[in-house]
Amino acid sequence: MRTSQIIVLSLAFILCSFNTKAQTTLTEGQLEVINNVEYGYVITNVQSKEDYERYEVKFFVNNRGCTRYLPMKQTVSFSEKAQNILAEFTCTNATGKRFTSKSRTLYLSDWNYTIQNDIDGKGLIGKKIQIGYYFRKDDAIGATEVILTPKGEKPQVRVFAPVLPD
Repeated sequence: MRTSQIIVLSLAFILCSFNTKAQTTLTEGQLEVINNVEYGYVITNVQSKEDYERYEVKFFVNNRGCTRYLPMKQTVSFSEKAQNILAEFTCTNATGKRFTSKSRTLYLSDWNYTIQNDIDGKGLIGKKIQIGYYFRKDDAIGATEVILTPKGEKPQVRVFAPVLPD
């Protein structure tokens, strides 16, 4: 193999190995399990209008594994996504008419620490500082969105889920 081919293959391997998200298509009422975390959605209300369907959709994530902690990164970049994203649900056939949403993002809870000892004498005892994010075992996080689809179509939902450390 030539040197250029080796470099291209090496870069492709490196990029694939740093893939930190799982992307999956969901079916209503069925759970998709990724690393002991369940992702799903349920349609709670349907209204048929003249040229579109109006759906109220509840998106949810359940942690069936262990409690997961995600320390806060120290680097901040304008191009970097939020560190505390738990799941991004996207309806691929949503129209977005009438200022309705096409997606919903769910976030991890803040992980805070209360300072116990005042080492430098700066009066920081009792102050809370954020040190990262967490998702407890058996916790469920969810939210409801109104989604409009073309007449006769049900929502087609995909989830993008970051891989959380155990």
